Amino acid sequence: MKKMEALSYLGDDAGVREVFETGTAGRRARSAAVNPHLFHVAAVAEAAFRRCQTGKQHWEQALKLAPGLDVVSENLADARLPIGERHGPWAFELRR
Repeated sequence: MKKMEALSYLGDDAGVREVFETGTAGRRARSAAVNPHLFHVAAVAEAAFRRCQTGKQHWEQALKLAPGLDVVSENLADARLPIGERHGPWAFELRR
């Protein structure tokens, strides 16, 4: 998770995708043990590569693992808007 967060801060979406794929491969069957933020950060990276369907699938998986994760719900709702009305995706919340 820390590697993915750091790469996301740096804007290295390709690195995020690579760490996600190597880090979760083989653990998908035990996905309840996976941090839902992994799926969220991976979804943001996928969206940056215009792979919105894959991103949405990752966000939906994150919500299955943690239904109350607001940043995921907000990104997923934003991704469903028409392109001209979207504000995301965003990996981290900026709260005042």
